[in-house]
Amino acid sequence: VTNALGAIAVERGIPIGYGIITADPVEQALDSAGLEHGNKGGDAALAAGEMANVLKELKADN
Repeated sequence: VTNALGAIAVERGIPIGYGIITADPVEQALDSAGLEHGNKGGDAALAAGEMANVLKELKADN
């Protein structure tokens, strides 16, 4: 999956965020989803959006 996502990102010239939560027990997953340790999936989505903005600015400068 990661190789395919990387290939798509390069082919299309867009950032792709890929975050997986590996948790055992369920309480760890819930903590990573926003209870105790912040929303890790949301963090990954924000990072991809920020990378898209940086790429847009870099392309505008050229």
